[in-house]
Amino acid sequence: MSKMRRIRIGLFALQLAVVLVLLTVSLPQIVRANPDWYNASWGYRKEITIDHTKVNDVADPSTAYANFPVLISLTSDSDLGADAQNDGDDILFTSSDGTTKLPHEIESFNESSGQLVAWVKVTLTKDSSDSTNDVIYMYYGNTSCSSQQDATNVWDSNFKGVWHLDDDFLDSTSQNNNGTNSGSSDIVGKIGDGQDFVYEGSVADYISYADPGTGTGSFTLSAWVRSDSLSSMHESVGGGIVKKTNQSAQVGDFILTFTNGGRITLANWRSTGNDADGVRGTGTSVVSVNTIYHVTATWDGTNNKIYKDGVSQTLSYTATAWSGKGTVQEIGRSWGSNRPDRAWYGWIDEVRISNVARSADWILTEYNNQSSPTTFYSPGTEEAQNSNFTVDAVGIYQTNHSTPVTAMTPQTEYAVKVTVTVTGTLADLTTVKITIFYDSDGDDDPADVPGAGNTQTAAILTLTVGGTPEWSIDPSASTTWTIESSNCIQPTLTNTSGDFWFHFKPGKVATEATDWDVYAVAIDSSTTSTLYDASDYDMYWYGEITVNTGSIAWGSLAPGTDFGEPSKQTGISVTYLANGAYDEQVASSGFWTGNPSGTATLNVGGSSSVLLLLFQP
Repeated sequence: MSKMRRIRIGLFALQLAVVLVLLTVSLPQIVRANPDWYNASWGYRKEITIDHTKVNDVADPSTAYANFPVLISLTSDSDLGADAQNDGDDILFTSSDGTTKLPHEIESFNESSGQLVAWVKVTLTKDSSDSTNDVIYMYYGNTSCSSQQDATNVWDSNFKGVWHLDDDFLDSTSQNNNGTNSGSSDIVGKIGDGQDFVYEGSVADYISYADPGTGTGSFTLSAWVRSDSLSSMHESVGGGIVKKTNQSAQVGDFILTFTNGGRITLANWRSTGNDADGVRGTGTSVVSVNTIYHVTATWDGTNNKIYKDGVSQTLSYTATAWSGKGTVQEIGRSWGSNRPDRAWYGWIDEVRISNVARSADWILTEYNNQSSPTTFYSPGTEEAQNSNFTVDAVGIYQTNHSTPVTAMTPQTEYAVKVTVTVTGTLADLTTVKITIFYDSDGDDDPADVPGAGNTQTAAILTLTVGGTPEWSIDPSASTTWTIESSNCIQPTLTNTSGDFWFHFKPGKVATEATDWDVYAVAIDSSTTSTLYDASDYDMYWYGEITVNTGSIAWGSLAPGTDFGEPSKQTGISVTYLANGAYDEQVASSGFWTGNPSGTATLNVGGSSSVLLLLFQP
């Protein structure tokens, strides 16, 4: 329902302001402050924000994605290159609290460019149905510490083999199923380097590894692959990506392959040596040569599934049993030793074996992370430990600095308190800034904080910290928003904590609403700390009417003078403004008649206007 304000004006000059008292509701503050520092021996850190929209929606993310190995792949980072140890030993990761260390493994690090490939064990708590993100921190800049890696603990106990194939054949899990190379060569893969496999002179390249101990139970197989040739592969089993078989008896536990028709197949080829009892699951989707794919196959004890690039495939054949009789484990070929139709032609990277059937959500999120790391997360700017600080409190008070307010009236002075704590002194700060703004959608999202002032919706008050503090406001004083610089207070800069007081008056046309918020920012040369005050302050209604003509004199007039004659009509100039809804009307005929005063009901919002009132005695 529209609001109406009625203002009575007379014949002579007047100016009045009307304030309507509204109900107020106070909500808690949303804290957006920097967490604690891991250890003073580490000079730098970066916040890494994981995009919740890339984490597939589940009922309970913290359960579905517990101990999830997140790939952190930075193609270059000049800060890491300049400030980390040459071998990256000082690089470590923490949870969002800044202090709880997370297991990580560095696959590769280039000290010149800061290029980093690392795996971090993270329990993801936010998925695509949430509105916030998970955050972790990367620390570096300790010149004397030993390696901070905890590689085997990145991979939970369900991982039975993880081979990055980046210049070595080591198993990263606690199983120590290290591979032995037979002919494959380094090549650029999907995640760092991989291994290239060829078939030459009747000999197939492969990598052997120890028994992962999957038996006849559940398992998951996955790898990044690119095939250079499909036509040479067998029509049913094909070239092996990863396998566990028995070469001589031609029986096996599992073979993950591509067929010559370009289909992904998970085979349990023979349990007795008889072709008739071979079972396999074959996807109907066709792959292409010279194309990179993430392939995954699972067996849960009853059914098997095949995934291509994180998406479950329709199966033309479905495996129904598993023999558990394989004794030979290899990457790069299926059974049949050096048969050309069992060899892999192309490269393989990041091979994994688990003794559980990973969920479809896990597999898709894994693909989202590894296929495009730069969209799965975003690193923040470098923070320096020696200038660590926090914004601890922000709120609006009466000018006595002790009475909190829940509502504001335009053109009335108030004080905003910003409390900051630093590890050094307050002199380390360069700027303290607050934004008082109308949160029109009411979602208390810091992303909605405006970057510029506006006469109706926002004011930005800025302090340039120093021996002679400089106070400013956007929009400027000409808009009737004002900063009362003489009343503002900068705390003693040699202290480690203090209150900054910004005195101000809201503008005359600051929007009448019940959802004004405050956003505080403290800045030094390299770091920013913020705090969002979502108290939903009221901005009361405010209006002004000014009759600019002091008096009107007609002199002696005979009874019955016709004031409808234009020469007898005299204008009265009226200026009015308001910050909320109102109506504007002068009697329906456009003239006031009879009494020399009356009620004007106004209806134009947001800016000053001129109203010409014509009346007759």
